[in-house]
Amino acid sequence: MAVRHPLDRIVSAWSFFCNAPTDQEIKGQHDVTSLGYYWGMPFALFLDLCLEKHSKNAHTRAQVEFAGPHHIDVLCPLERLQEAWEVLRGLFQYLHPLTVSHQSQRTNWQTYYTPSQRNRAEQVFANDMRMFEQAQGTIQTFINTQEHAHGQNYSTQSQA
Repeated sequence: MAVRHPLDRIVSAWSFFCNAPTDQEIKGQHDVTSLGYYWGMPFALFLDLCLEKHSKNAHTRAQVEFAGPHHIDVLCPLERLQEAWEVLRGLFQYLHPLTVSHQSQRTNWQTYYTPSQRNRAEQVFANDMRMFEQAQGTIQTFINTQEHAHGQNYSTQSQA
């Protein structure tokens, strides 16, 4: 399962919902206008609504909810998905190269938060924060195990 840094996800959702090229595009996003999000909405207002209503939309819902009762063998930070995919392609030759779509062109997500906003968001998404930290270790263990088992070097990061 790929997981994204929870606070980066919020900035991404704000960018998607509130900085869409046209008002029509956000109106096409089923439930976002009913949640009070609108085109041109400042990040601080979006964050307040998001922290209150995060479970009402898939883009802002806690990632731990997507796992459900299922056992997850490997958690992968989204930032390392390309690397993990290459390991999987080494194991399963029928997999095609991973293509990236809708990649954000914004600045560092950390610049969007004041310290108090960040604290509030980290509290609301505490379980996701823990899952993201866990993913940092589990993906490296997975890559190292596969490299050892198959005598392959899948990444430069795993050599560290």
